[in-house]
Amino acid sequence: MTRRSLSKVDSGNLVRHPVKRTRTTLTYLAVATMGTDAERAAYRRGVNRAHAQVHSAPDSPVTYDAIAAAPARRFHRFVTTGFLPPHFRAEMHLTWTSADQRRFDALLRGVGAVVRLSPGPLRRFPCNLCLWDLRRRLRTGRRPF
Repeated sequence: MTRRSLSKVDSGNLVRHPVKRTRTTLTYLAVATMGTDAERAAYRRGVNRAHAQVHSAPDSPVTYDAIAAAPARRFHRFVTTGFLPPHFRAEMHLTWTSADQRRFDALLRGVGAVVRLSPGPLRRFPCNLCLWDLRRRLRTGRRPF
């Protein structure tokens, strides 16, 4: 048995349920960017309920707690840091090189080009579909995911 198969939250396992995991992640982004306050609150409760089950056992080789883990990962930190004004980066002791700035600028140019050339519904896809699905679930009394 692999460590992955011992997961306490099998329903969120990307390997076993890639469509569900992708839908959950995309809906998270859709709710964060386009959802109402009530939808964000409902989704946050669902995420917290699922993440409450994700933590290492006493005999685990590494300690992990999904609720306590920082949500930002490498790319997220990079993008977030890139959007900060330089004096904020300095005050927060964040390293930001001229190479980082060139990569960040190239990333934004690429994203901007794609966004400008895409029709509105396509620009919002798949977030608009995920948000529609979440609203349907909430309206019918089902769990967010």
